[in-house]
Amino acid sequence: MRQQINHQDKTGALTHRQWIPTGRLAQIQHHPPGISNGQQVQITYFNKHPKTLQDSSIKLAKIAPFLVVALSALLSSAAWSGEQDTAVIAKAKILYNQRISAIPQLRAAAELGDAESQFYLAEALSQPLFTMSKEAYTWYEKSADQGDVYAMYRLAHQETQVCKIMRNCIYPERAPSDWKKQLISIAKEKARLGDGEAMSILYFMTDNLTWLEKAADAGDSNAQWLLANRYSEGRGFFIIQKNRKKAEERLLKLAAENGSPQAQIAYAGLLAERGDNETGTRWYMAAVNQS
Repeated sequence: MRQQINHQDKTGALTHRQWIPTGRLAQIQHHPPGISNGQQVQITYFNKHPKTLQDSSIKLAKIAPFLVVALSALLSSAAWSGEQDTAVIAKAKILYNQRISAIPQLRAAAELGDAESQFYLAEALSQPLFTMSKEAYTWYEKSADQGDVYAMYRLAHQETQVCKIMRNCIYPERAPSDWKKQLISIAKEKARLGDGEAMSILYFMTDNLTWLEKAADAGDSNAQWLLANRYSEGRGFFIIQKNRKKAEERLLKLAAENGSPQAQIAYAGLLAERGDNETGTRWYMAAVNQS
């Protein structure tokens, strides 16, 4: 699934649109619980299949939902059988991705036992105050008990600064540290098998840049895009500083070639700065054509 970002000039006029794929890995990065030490995080809402990570240098002036036009066709094809359940689940996720209030639909899908819908329902219940209610915790737990690593991530970080201020933190029998241990164990096993997404999760869990570098080496375009940004911010060690710029550009190009619209647009801008407008335009249109 994708999200459309409108870029405006100082007058508010639309200059261009950027489409970025969206995912739960991006969601836990943009909206991680327990923010501290003055960190600022852009709040956005995403769907499954993590495909995009934040470019911290981009100021998102306006975020609009990417409308999914296939909804009616999807629902009309469902029969009164197991396919009906599939349609209920699909509808709930589509509405959620459109940032349309979908709690009734998500609840119906979650009650069917779909782990991903249980995660989304918990997210929707948590969003108004960005703190975890008891009901949200219950659905995160049901999802995590089915092996959902994103639900585990939420449970591992459920004791947030917000809930401390509001004095409504949940203190269940199973501590956040227990979920963190389970998540790291599962993610490490997946990472051992070459799962780039698991490597990225480990980066978010540990802030160890090595995991992000491994995810990028595994071919994950999101990790390549994020790592290029981390290098740009000064993370990582380079004896020769000009090699840092080379690494940034190499990762940006790789991420663009691997289908990251963010990287494609950034790489298009880089080429345009060098006067290669023709190639830059092709990369920009490659991003737009993913919409």
